[in-house]
Amino acid sequence: MAIHTFGEDYLFTLDGLYIANLFRDCRAAPEAYPSEAVRGAVLKDVSVFGEPFGGCLFQDPDTGKVYVTGGDGSASIFEIRGLDTVRRLPVTEVVLTEAH
Repeated sequence: MAIHTFGEDYLFTLDGLYIANLFRDCRAAPEAYPSEAVRGAVLKDVSVFGEPFGGCLFQDPDTGKVYVTGGDGSASIFEIRGLDTVRRLPVTEVVLTEAH
């Protein structure tokens, strides 16, 4: 599941646990969105701007690769890598005392 705000996409599990964010907030992105497409470019530090009004997160059923669409008024397709490494943490008991 992905939620978009101010140029960032946030990824969550279906039960609402945060996984990661994609891109950067448009108000503080350290890099400008590229004016030309470059195959294989790493775009983790750019913003897809504040109001793209669209986009889709999908997985290719043949390859298993995950993609998100969006961009600065364009029809850009971004491959998302590393989601295959996401793992749930083991269930752990947390004990809080008055001292905490």
